[in-house]
Parts: sequence; C-alpha cells; structure tokens
Amino acid sequence: LVHSLRAMPEHKSIVTNWSAMVRAITADNLAMTSQGTSAGDRADVAKQRVLVQMLICAAKAEVGSVDADFLSTDLDPDVVQVLEQKNANGALQPTDKKKKANKSSSNVQHESLSVALIKALPNLLVQFKSDSTIIESLVSLPRYFIPTVFSLSQRKSDFVAMTKTLTEIFLQSNDENVLANSAYSLSFLCNGEHARAVEAKTTLKKTVCELRDRILTHISVEDSKEA
Repeated sequence: LVHSLRAMPEHKSIVTNWSAMVRAITADNLAMTSQGTSAGDRADVAKQRVLVQMLICAAKAEVGSVDADFLSTDLDPDVVQVLEQKNANGALQPTDKKKKANKSSSNVQHESLSVALIKALPNLLVQFKSDSTIIESLVSLPRYFIPTVFSLSQRKSDFVAMTKTLTEIFLQSNDENVLANSAYSLSFLCNGEHARAVEAKTTLKKTVCELRDRILTHISVEDSKEA
C-alpha cells in the first residue's frame, strides 16, 4: 500500500506527511465499521498496528529513495560488500557535481523525516510499550534517522528520552525480535558521527552493567539452590 501511494504523485504526500501519520497513530478515534458503529477494542488495536507498520514502511521507503546507501548500514556486512561489487561493475556513475547536488537535496528530505519522527518517537515508545507487535517495529525506527539531527541542540531532550526508553524496553522485554531491534538501534546511536554519541555509549554501558548484575544475581541464586 505504501509503495503504491508513493508511486502516485497526487497521493504520495499521504505517506510522507510524518506529523499527520503520527497523529493518526496516537489519535483516540475508534475504529469504525462500514455502518458507522464502533468496531471494538480488537479493531482499535489492529488499526494502530497497521498504521505503525505503514509509518515504518514509509520511513524506510523515503530514506531508500533519497539515500539508498544509508540503508546499507541496516544490512549484513557481507551483503553490503556484494552490493558494492555490483555497483562497481554496473552502469556509469553520476558526475561528482551531480552527486553533490543530489546529496544536498537528499539530506534535506532525510533531515525533515528525522526531525519529525525523533520528536514523536519517545512518546510513541511509552504509549505502546506493552504491545510487543507495535514496539518491535517502533524500536527499529532510529536506524532510519540521519545522525546529524542528533547533534541539534533543540533535539537533545528528544534524543535522551528516546535512548532512555529504548534501554528500558530492552531490559524489560522478553521478546526476541524486540530485543534484537532495540540492541541494533542502540548500537546505531552509539556508532554514528554525532554530538550525542558519547551520551549514547554511556547509556549503553549502564545497560550492559545492569545485564551483567542480573546474570550474576541469577547465577548466585542458582548456586545457592544447589548447595
């Protein structure tokens, strides 16, 4: 659906208006039947899950369209190497001048997406913390943000809140997909070239220490049971 809407110029804005998509997800409007009656709680949950999946898919599609190389950070290194070899043996590459112009335009679009979503993500993570299906998708979202946005002074509080909530979700979840996506995003936040990388590494170090303490406590308890 997202790719179909993107393919139609008159409808593309539906899936690139990030503020509107976030409002649709967080709105209290009930899911309705074709007869205009409430569809019930299960339908409300399904509606939110569909909208979140649309948001994630739209973000990935937008980043891929403006900066395909950026998505290579979300791939296995071996896959990246294969893609680079194909590009090296492929068609003629654009001139440096054209590359710079395209890169400048791409960065503006990518930054617009990143600013809109980093402002909304901390609240979304808190709102859907108990829904593993939605959280599994939301915790992957930071990997689509352009790192320069993290350095903006007006986005510092959003970055701190996002990182804090990601670590809380990681420590509290027992869902493998949520754990994997959270860890991947935290690693991305630590490794990016931005002004908040040190803060992210400090937060991640505290998380690792917390995990270590939990493991040691568990081992101690098991040993005492066997004694």
